[in-house]
Amino acid sequence: MRFVRILPLPNIDAMVVFDACVASTGIAETRLRLMAARARIELGYGYYAEQAQARNLYSFPPLEAEDDALTALNITAGELKKLYSQQLSVKGRPPRFYYDKILASAPRGKCPLCGFGQASTLDHFLPKSKFPWYSVLPVNLVPACKDCNHGKGNKFAVAETEQVIHPYFEDAAIGHQQWLFATIEATSPASALFFAQPPEHWEVSLKNRITRHFEEYDLARRFSVEAATEIANLVPMLALLASKAGEENVKWHLEAVSMSTSQIEPNSWKSALFQALAGNEWYWKGGFQPLIS
Repeated sequence: MRFVRILPLPNIDAMVVFDACVASTGIAETRLRLMAARARIELGYGYYAEQAQARNLYSFPPLEAEDDALTALNITAGELKKLYSQQLSVKGRPPRFYYDKILASAPRGKCPLCGFGQASTLDHFLPKSKFPWYSVLPVNLVPACKDCNHGKGNKFAVAETEQVIHPYFEDAAIGHQQWLFATIEATSPASALFFAQPPEHWEVSLKNRITRHFEEYDLARRFSVEAATEIANLVPMLALLASKAGEENVKWHLEAVSMSTSQIEPNSWKSALFQALAGNEWYWKGGFQPLIS
């Protein structure tokens, strides 16, 4: 349930993946041209990793060319994209082994971009439509849920302030220090509003990436939807607890859940939700019970 997870770098040699995709390509002439460009592709892969570590991927110029236009590598953008769409991602093709291995790296099968969706696809951090050279580069492929993948679409940063979190190359602080919070609205039933508030001592660029990611993936709304179900499910138990042990024990229960979830997932929507519920006197003094019309 943690929003945004740091992922270990894929334990896969990028050129092994490239070679497997090329070898599986049916047209011999295309294979020859792809292999002729192999050395430059490998240099490009290394440069991607260096610049991703330095958070400079926003400076990469996109390819503005039709799929059938030859690039400087004497291969077309379409041929590079097909390494993914017709080889790596296709079930039954030999390179699919590497696709599945990257997908399986998602913690507990959850999307690292939102923390709660099921990782069922791979998202190109730099979209293959604009950066076809990286269509099968493992560190450009992030396990993702369909909502995150489709919501992002072909968007990419063109300025430092537009960058989002890159799960393979992000600062470890995002997993250890709280920056996700919520407030409770006195509605019937109660509702939660989520917001990102990074610690003051963080670098400005890290704060920007967190807040930009939160906005780009529409996480305030999506977390509120998840929280609505959790809040509804709490009503019978909290009502029973209040009737048997009093309001203070309702507060104690919410605090206990908050502390427990925060120790495991300090920036999950559930941790932020229970922290907010425990801190809202209106809620634990009876606001948890919806008004009966």
